[in-house]
Amino acid sequence: MLLKCANLVLILSVGLTVGCGPSGPTLYTVSGSVKLEGSPVSQGTVTLEDPTAGFASTGEIKDGTYAVELPAGSYRIMLLPLTKEIVSAEGMPETVLVDPASIPLRYQSPERSGLKVEVSDKTTFDIEMTKPSKK
Repeated sequence: MLLKCANLVLILSVGLTVGCGPSGPTLYTVSGSVKLEGSPVSQGTVTLEDPTAGFASTGEIKDGTYAVELPAGSYRIMLLPLTKEIVSAEGMPETVLVDPASIPLRYQSPERSGLKVEVSDKTTFDIEMTKPSKK
């Protein structure tokens, strides 16, 4: 009898742990193209952030396209060139930009990029960047 009670308690506690609790917000896919002066950007990252909700999601740019998943909200966008890890001449690990010119500096900050998107369902948001004008 004691063994049956112990098994029942174990089954109930596992059921309550696995079957209950919040599942989190619904996530929506945001995807699109990434271009610089009309040409696809081959690699880098796109980050969408909602500073009021404290949520951000980063996706990789591959062959001029990206996709991220995030909850509904208002997001600012920034893009970064691809980086890679190398070992310096001193033997220290170092992060370097693969192609710094692929993403103009303005777009590397969500405050300066000027890119924003509202997400409430599956969303397509194409990003068209321009190079800074020469003065």
